Amino acid sequence: MVTLQKSPLPRTGLYLVRRGQTIGQISEYFGLPEHIVIFRNKLQGEVKEGEALFLPVISAREYRAEVGDTIEGICRRFSVSREQFDALNGIEYLWPRMRVLLPAESNNSK
Repeated sequence: MVTLQKSPLPRTGLYLVRRGQTIGQISEYFGLPEHIVIFRNKLQGEVKEGEALFLPVISAREYRAEVGDTIEGICRRFSVSREQFDALNGIEYLWPRMRVLLPAESNNSK
């Protein structure tokens, strides 16, 4: 019998960029923070028509950071490991009103 280990990395879906689309438009359409699309695809500029983007297809929920929040504090508050947080968001810094993703099954102490 094989035991599967739960991976902190989200599954992805493939999306082909259409003419004139921007990262911001694609992010908004799929309800993802823009930095997630950039991080998951290692983007360093504008997207081009026909470019394939990998978008997270995960069971996650969004949290909007508040003044005084830190990544470590959010991880503690919602019982999320730093590895899970990093796999979903790929950020080193957090600022107020920034949208971040949390695993859907994480606890909410608020």
